[in-house]
Amino acid sequence: MKKSQIKNHLFKLVISGLCFTSVFSSTSCFAAIVKEYIDLTIESGTYELQPGTAVVTYDNSKITRQGNEVISNGTSITFYFLGKTVTGHPTIFLKDGNFEKISWVSSIQNNQGQSFNFGFNDGFSYFPKNTSFGYLSPYTFVDGFGIVTYHSE
Repeated sequence: MKKSQIKNHLFKLVISGLCFTSVFSSTSCFAAIVKEYIDLTIESGTYELQPGTAVVTYDNSKITRQGNEVISNGTSITFYFLGKTVTGHPTIFLKDGNFEKISWVSSIQNNQGQSFNFGFNDGFSYFPKNTSFGYLSPYTFVDGFGIVTYHSE
């Protein structure tokens, strides 16, 4: 066996050992930016039946994959609703390393140019757990609610 082949095998063994150790220490050997997708259907209010979609991303290199975890740094969301795009930084909730839900509040303008607030959170919980979206009228009255569906590609 040539010297370069021996070095290559040793390198593979070291990397394999690190990944094997990583599995038992609950850290990620191959960290990645994770994408989760959101589908939204408004069930009541001014925008009833209006769809919305979003893409949420986060870096999984810092998670332990054990129990409940909350990520608020290094997250992003791109939300498409009413023909507009809103971006921000949601709080992401995981359980045993698996995506569960987000919490995020922001504002958007309607077609008349009036801003109103909306949120993905349990505060709008007329629906089952992890499916809550609500929005206010431009005059800050509760206007409507929606059902959120989370999924990977």
